[in-house]
This record gives sequence, C-alpha cells and structure tokens, in this order.
Amino acid sequence: MTPTAVVHAFAVNVRRLTMSLAALSGYGFYIMSSLAFTLLFPPLMFLFIWNPPLQSNLASAVYRAYCYFLTRVYLPALRIYRIIEESGFEGLAPDAPFIFVANHRSRIDGPMLIPLLPATGIIIKSSYARLPLFRAMVRYLDFISVEPHSVDSLADALQQCKNLLAKNKRLLIFPEGTRSGNARLNSFKELAFRLSMETSTPVVPVIVHSGLPFMTKISGSYFPGRRFTFVIRALAPQHGRTGERPSDFADRIRKMMAETIRQLDCGTVWEKLPVRRSNERLRRTSSASISIQPSYSSNSRPHEEPL
Repeated sequence: MTPTAVVHAFAVNVRRLTMSLAALSGYGFYIMSSLAFTLLFPPLMFLFIWNPPLQSNLASAVYRAYCYFLTRVYLPALRIYRIIEESGFEGLAPDAPFIFVANHRSRIDGPMLIPLLPATGIIIKSSYARLPLFRAMVRYLDFISVEPHSVDSLADALQQCKNLLAKNKRLLIFPEGTRSGNARLNSFKELAFRLSMETSTPVVPVIVHSGLPFMTKISGSYFPGRRFTFVIRALAPQHGRTGERPSDFADRIRKMMAETIRQLDCGTVWEKLPVRRSNERLRRTSSASISIQPSYSSNSRPHEEPL
C-alpha cells in the first residue's frame, strides 16, 4: 500500500471508531432515559390525578421536551447527524385537525416528528403497547393501541381517532404498519385514509429522510460510518376525491410520497441498496465499494458529509 492509502485507511478506521463510540453514547442515554421515564413518569402523573386536563398537558409537554432534547440537541451534539430541513409545517393551521401519514424506515422516526406536532395522538401496534414504557404513554398520552389483525381492535381504534379529531387534535400514523426493510415504500394500510374520508379531515403526507440508513432493519445501520443529514418535509394537505375508495386514496398518497423519497434518495446510499431484499448487508459509505458522487438532481439535496 502507498503511504497515501495507509493514511486514508487509518483516517477511515478512526472515523468509524469515533462514530461507533458516539452511537453507543446515544444508545446508552436512550436506554437510561427510557428506564427513568418508565419509573418516574407514572408517579409524576399520579400527583396530578385530581386534574385530568392538567395531567394530560403536562404529560404531553414532558414527552415532547424529551424528544426534542434527544433528536435536536443530544444526538446532533454527538455529531451523528444534523437536520438540514424541516419544512411544510409552518403553513398548517395551529388549531385545525390533521392526519399526518409518514414513511417509516427508522426507529427514530416517531421521536423526530413529535417536537413538530403538538396536540397529536399516535397510532402504535398493540405489541408495543404491552411494553412498560409505551403502556404509560397509552395511559397518559394520546397514544392509541391497535391490533392490526383484529377487526374489533381496528373499529375501537377508529372510534378513538374520531374522538381525538373531534377535539381538534391531530393524529400521526405510519401507514406502512412497520418499518420498511429496504429502500422501497411498503404498501399502505387503509386506516388513516378511511378516517380522513369519514371525518373530512385532510391528510398531510410527511417524509422523514436520512442520508444513511439509521436504526433501520438493514444490518449495520445502528452504527453509521459517517455523519449524515436528515430532511423532514411535510407535503401539501390532501383530501379524498369524489368516488375515490380509501384504498385508492392510500395508493395515491403512497405514490406521491414515493416520488419525493426517490428524489431525496438520489446521490445517497439508498440509491445503491436493493429494493426487494430486506436483509442486505449495509456497506460503509466510506469504503471504496460505495463511492457517492456529488451529483444531485434539481429536487434533491446532499445528505452525507464528512466529519
């Protein structure tokens, strides 16, 4: 190896080690804070049992502050990522109900969106709601648990969602139902779109996009090889059309979101990942096998940066 190659390999290894230590620090904080939240949150809420509205507002404020600190302060301070765009939310009426539907590649998608969505309930799977941390959220926050394969559970969740919207609150739903295991946007469940059409509530498509796979189902994504960037973009509110079925509405919104994601994927590792296989090994972007060239379309932005 030439001296230049040796220096480059050393720099790459140092960068990987630095990012791994930063990621471990981030996960350590997340685990400890989740444990503290699980132990301290219920007793704190019990102190305000005499005033349910105050209890609900306090619970929401505490959780939003935690998500803000985690995703906007702590993880960026570790230089794991930085957020380069948060757009489309400023034009939404603050007191009007909306149904936000977001793509779901990463475990951090929810915490990323919470600080941007006040007075918003979240649909979660019943398997999560059985965990102590999420059980507290279902009890004290506007988290709605649903069993996807139960008709009764879906009907109950639909009614709870209608009750929230009637109070001019909002909903966040991940219509794929689970994290996607590759670069492809999975098919959408109908719940959000049926709810929209039955209550005349607009659907706001939301894109959460990272320049590198991070906390996804792709092997290796929990320890990114370099600092990357996030884009969080709300698209224009959409309504169901006359004669359109919920499934057609869902498919139309999915295609709209898929096109935006395709543009953002341009020039990133996502563009090189296989679409169909979910267990593909994630290669480090710093390796010679994946060399991202700085060529972007007019509608895309660079999402990777050196340390």
